[in-house]
Amino acid sequence: MFYYFIFYSFLGWIIDTTYSSLKSKKFINRSFLTGPLSPIYGFVALIIIPLINFLSSNLIIFFITSSLISTIVEYLSSLFFEKFYHIRWWNYSKKPFNLHGRICLEHSIYWGILSVFIIKTIHPTIHTISIYLSQKLNIIGIIIFILYLLIDIIHTFGSLNKFKKIISKPITDPKLNRKIRRLIKAFPLIKEISQKINH
Repeated sequence: MFYYFIFYSFLGWIIDTTYSSLKSKKFINRSFLTGPLSPIYGFVALIIIPLINFLSSNLIIFFITSSLISTIVEYLSSLFFEKFYHIRWWNYSKKPFNLHGRICLEHSIYWGILSVFIIKTIHPTIHTISIYLSQKLNIIGIIIFILYLLIDIIHTFGSLNKFKKIISKPITDPKLNRKIRRLIKAFPLIKEISQKINH
């Protein structure tokens, strides 16, 4: 399950970064972590994978269930960063059938389609790879990945805490470290919120 989390976090990072980079016509690391991982995809995968044996035979039910689970995780993730760090990573307010701008029907459908596609095409391979790594690397590989994640998470939230303290200052303030500048580039809504506070 731990390797599933790593694989799908990495896959999510590839999807988000590729989309954002193509849209902006330049490379954008679309992750709040420094490394190439988008944890929201990993968490969603950990919740959905145990349901495969029960629901994958009925794609419609699996589609609906995975869409609901993914949407709930997306909403809670957005709410957490808004409440504790005054940061909104995305805003669906302009899209129809949205809830507080944190989730919307369109992206819920995308989540469902992506889940069905992955389970039917990619997951069997990832399952095989995860078994191989578990046998070869065992606990050593998990420890290495955990240490890496802890360092990245500590560094990221440390930067967010700094940003929270100086958010009332201009967005060009030199005290904003490289981590925050990258996040502003990847998530323009951070800049919008800061500018609103400044005014």
